[in-house]
Amino acid sequence: MATHTLWGPSQESKRIMRGVMWYSTASHGGYHVATSHISEIAEPLRSIGQSDSVGGKWYEEDCDWSVVALTWPAEIQAARIYLHPDSLLHDARRMLRSVYPDEYEALTGTVVTPEESYVRAEQVEAEAAFATVTDANERAKLLVVKAYCPWQYRHAVSYAGKDFLRYRELMNGYYVHAPHVA
Repeated sequence: MATHTLWGPSQESKRIMRGVMWYSTASHGGYHVATSHISEIAEPLRSIGQSDSVGGKWYEEDCDWSVVALTWPAEIQAARIYLHPDSLLHDARRMLRSVYPDEYEALTGTVVTPEESYVRAEQVEAEAAFATVTDANERAKLLVVKAYCPWQYRHAVSYAGKDFLRYRELMNGYYVHAPHVA
């Protein structure tokens, strides 16, 4: 019987260690970490992943896997999940730096530049675009979205100074997740 995962029913699974499982589905996959093991993940990385209903977390295979790989590299290598075990740690660090630059900086104390991270490049672009928004109410809305939905903020604000119709469309979609600002 297939286990239900964040991505649908599993087609394949592998126990990495007690409390850490790898799953593959028809369309995606990743890792599940049980509640009992979340505390083993470095504090700056604990915000990454999607929580399940009982306190564990799901880490998808495209980006979030780097958290699991950096936390339990020997176990991942022993399970033979990763195709290139010799570069596991290097690839995990590179992924974390690229996709989660703030968390990488908090973990390592190393500053991540826009050249090293497409997310950091988007943050820099968004801040520059934010400076072009002169309407105080629109700035307030963007700041609320930034506080509650950082990913959406980067995309919404990048349009704010360039394409107001696209910005408004994005804000209407993203703004529903943040508290209303009059």
